[in-house]
Amino acid sequence: MIKPLYEVKLYMGSVRSRPDETGEAPLTVIYKEDLIKEIGKFQDSQAGTVVTVRITDTTFVSGLNYEENGWEVAAINFPRTNHSHSKILDFMMSLARHLLCVFLQNRICVLDYNENMTDDIYMLENGEEKTTYDPDRNYEF
Repeated sequence: MIKPLYEVKLYMGSVRSRPDETGEAPLTVIYKEDLIKEIGKFQDSQAGTVVTVRITDTTFVSGLNYEENGWEVAAINFPRTNHSHSKILDFMMSLARHLLCVFLQNRICVLDYNENMTDDIYMLENGEEKTTYDPDRNYEF
């Protein structure tokens, strides 16, 4: 039996760009090793089977004056698991919220690739979410 494949991705930059608890807002670089470690700690903190992710380097470009390195973090039902699409989405939304706080990001985007060829895009921003994503729903894995 072939299970349908689905994928949920999140995108984040590599610069801490909002104030920390002291009110300071130093622009500091986030290293891939730190991202990997933080994702691993988050995965280990979740109950049940871990959702495996893939981390890919990416670059965000906006005109000639802005370029920022960052990452695409993607989760699929691999290795073959019994995680439903909604369970993987819930995990990735929780991970995005976690990374938003830990790495002092202004925003993280989550893309949900649906079987019907329509995609849902969620933009989590510092202090609020610009999306139809329901913040009152329990999205914990």
